[in-house]
Amino acid sequence: MLVPGAGGRGWYRHRVVAELARRGHPAIAVDLPADDGTAGLAACADAVAGALPDGPAVLVAARTPVRGLVLVNAMVPRPGETGGEWWTAAGRSTPTTSRTPSCTTCRSRRCRAPGRAGAPGRAGRPVARRLTRPGRLAVVRALVFEEFGGPLTVRSVPDPVPAPDGVVVRVGASGLCRSDWHAWAGHDPGVALPHVPGHELAGTVAAVGSRVRGWTVGDRVTVPFVCACGRCAQCREGAGQVCLQQTQPGFTHWGSLAELVALDAADVNLVALPPELSFGTAASLGCRFATAFRAVTGVARVRPGEWVAVHGCGGVGLSAVQVAVAAGARVIAVDVSPAALELARALGAEHVVDGAADVPAAVAGLTGGGASVSLDALGAAVTCVNSIRSLRPRGRHVQVGLLPPAAGRPEIPMELVVAGELAVLGSHGMAAADYPAMLSLIAAGRLRPDLLVTRELALDAAGPALAAVGREPGIAVVTRF
Repeated sequence: MLVPGAGGRGWYRHRVVAELARRGHPAIAVDLPADDGTAGLAACADAVAGALPDGPAVLVAARTPVRGLVLVNAMVPRPGETGGEWWTAAGRSTPTTSRTPSCTTCRSRRCRAPGRAGAPGRAGRPVARRLTRPGRLAVVRALVFEEFGGPLTVRSVPDPVPAPDGVVVRVGASGLCRSDWHAWAGHDPGVALPHVPGHELAGTVAAVGSRVRGWTVGDRVTVPFVCACGRCAQCREGAGQVCLQQTQPGFTHWGSLAELVALDAADVNLVALPPELSFGTAASLGCRFATAFRAVTGVARVRPGEWVAVHGCGGVGLSAVQVAVAAGARVIAVDVSPAALELARALGAEHVVDGAADVPAAVAGLTGGGASVSLDALGAAVTCVNSIRSLRPRGRHVQVGLLPPAAGRPEIPMELVVAGELAVLGSHGMAAADYPAMLSLIAAGRLRPDLLVTRELALDAAGPALAAVGREPGIAVVTRF
């Protein structure tokens, strides 16, 4: 990076250089005469383009006293590109005719990862608009891993741009979920490296694509982890959570453990947040709480008085306990962690069972023959099988936790499924159109997702916390970026 100083503002130049160094960017300080203006910047751009042909350079010039400070950011074009964009503190921009495509993985126009859309020789979507704020470098802080199971580090990455039908959200909070752990561990074949995880989020709209009609900058929003296309047969039936053209932040492209995240099909997927709902609480709605809500009420269709067994009391399981209790069910919570079971009991579980014991026998004894509904909220071979074996005749098993093949496939006791006429169901998130019912129960105080958030972290602490997901009960949320 090249940071030209202007006039007597060398002190400001050095502050910018120090900030770049803090973010992990090498910086070169160059003095410019005060009257050089954009001509001087262009000369510097030419020099940097020649010295750094394989990467971008951000030029920052301070040309007035601090009170009227003007910053100008310029992206140096690479071979084959035409132009960039200039920004001032007043928010004015003069874009050129550049049509550089944005990478479909990191959603940045400046990505040059081989084989990605946006790299030389590949077609991609045109940029909707630049997101650079006045006086701010065109980079964001994000949690990144470059190998599966490898180091999780916070560093600066290019800022994302919205698709024509999408938005970019400034993240106010992002949850740390077991699904993010699966992505980091290499259990999801769709994740491309390097990668930014994170799919549970809440924040404010920071940029809007040209075809978005229902949202504006500054709107407080959350989003399901499944971003539906809104056009396919599944979406037309109201089942966007199984959209075949879905995208998922943190999986199909870079996610929300960053200052900014790009989201697709905004008019289909964004959910407005009431002002009284904090970002930290709302972040859990995108995956764990909403997933549990639909699994209990929409898939299992739990009825008052029914016995419900919840296997695995992580974020999804504890959410399921709370939702089932609110639905009038009698709940049995199963886990190997005494702390998790204590939290489940505090949320209304009538009984708790040690997951290391003979779980089906324990559930049968407590319920007088088995549960009417049993949910595997963890996603492991043992919890899946125990859940099915815990059912009474004509009971309903709901598989909520992911079962990636890399972690081992369960041996389903199909003889019990047939003999007992058991229903084996899957549940995969919840579409944005179904959020109002859940939000109304939260507003009425019947559901308390805030009670599940047990830790709020800074982004710098997210790496170790993600690697250790499941070792502490409750939901951890990153709220400081």
